[in-house]
Amino acid sequence: MEERESSTGSKSPTVVEELQELRQKMRVLEGQMEGRSRSQVVIKGCPFSEAIVREPLPSNFKSAKIRDYDGNADSEEHLARFKNMAMLHYYPDRIKCKVFLTTLVDSAQRWFEGLAPQSIHSFEDFQEVFLHQFSSSKKYKKTAFSLFEVKQSPKESLRDYIRRFNRVALDVPSCAPETKTTAFTQGLREGEFFRSLTKKTPEDFEDLLGRA
Repeated sequence: MEERESSTGSKSPTVVEELQELRQKMRVLEGQMEGRSRSQVVIKGCPFSEAIVREPLPSNFKSAKIRDYDGNADSEEHLARFKNMAMLHYYPDRIKCKVFLTTLVDSAQRWFEGLAPQSIHSFEDFQEVFLHQFSSSKKYKKTAFSLFEVKQSPKESLRDYIRRFNRVALDVPSCAPETKTTAFTQGLREGEFFRSLTKKTPEDFEDLLGRA
């Protein structure tokens, strides 16, 4: 088919060319619509709100460098490590949601995928449901009674006993010095150092360690 000539003498597109151009525009439009459709599916099925999903990463973004969480470790410790790291890198609230998600693996990842669509609107929402779900994974909090369970074994040196006792004491930061002194003394096996303590009571826990 020949090109049509306009009244000014310039050539106009043929009908075939017009149809090809129209088809091309339609393909572009269909591609754009398909992309938008896929995006909407992701947003509608994701536990994050649309605002969180669409939040772009900052130009100076640095990824999280903490251990993955699979649901078995202490949930509070994992969250605390992440919040410290997020504070270091100045993560905005929505970015914290996205980055925290990347630390979840295995059963923790599957748990997240099973949350109600668009149910999380902030990091506060995220950490609340996270701690509630994995509350049973929290580490057992030691009390002063835990110190009285530490006993020096028959072949254990005094140095090793002190080291082991202090490791437990670190998990009981609110324990009174007098209680630590009593627990430490009661855990000692019969021996020269134990007899010296019965003869002269230590002034406090630091004095006891100094004498040891």
